[in-house]
Amino acid sequence: MKRTLIVAALGSLACGNCFAQSAFEGPFVQGALGYTNVSPKFNETLTVGSQTASPQNINADNLSVLTGNVGGGYNFLIAPKFLLGVSVDFMPIASGSAKTSISFPNSFGVVLPSSIPGSYQMKNPYNISIIPGYELSKDQVIYGKVSYTGATVIYSDAVTPATSANMIGYTLGLGYKQALENKLYVFAEGLYTKFQDQSVSMTGPAGISNFTLTAGASGYTLLVGAGYRF
Repeated sequence: MKRTLIVAALGSLACGNCFAQSAFEGPFVQGALGYTNVSPKFNETLTVGSQTASPQNINADNLSVLTGNVGGGYNFLIAPKFLLGVSVDFMPIASGSAKTSISFPNSFGVVLPSSIPGSYQMKNPYNISIIPGYELSKDQVIYGKVSYTGATVIYSDAVTPATSANMIGYTLGLGYKQALENKLYVFAEGLYTKFQDQSVSMTGPAGISNFTLTAGASGYTLLVGAGYRF
């Protein structure tokens, strides 16, 4: 009987050790490079004196640029093969810019040109994420990603000073990690982001006009990167 209990205890201990071991459990830092394509949505209302109008046409090119981020977090092993992670990441530089064009009604006469060129860019996007994962093997894991996302959109045109809108939204994604030697790993992930509409007010040149700009966006990002687990 005593021998049976000892064997059972040793087996339980061995099983517990197997459960505790994971190439991905624990704190980590990582960085990534990739490509992002953002489809913007702008709407602008202009007031000059007693006249108010919205654009007849407003066109904005997609923001298609190289991107990247750095971040870190912690993975918890919550059951055999199942991980639950939390992370924070951000892109420390502004993106490139894309062009916009606005056409206003002729009711303002010579006060404004018929077509107003402009541009926009995104700055300092960040994600606060929950990451459920499943280990395919001791050194492979697939995972999902659900994130609270923020970014600053900077808009300007020929008659409007540069204006910043702080955007918030969510990101959904899927990814894969491959563990290497010495606690290093590589990963790839695809993300979809949706920003809520955000409105800001601004004053035009010499205070003669007032603008209300509403901005929204959605897009996707593909990333590849490497990380280190402590």
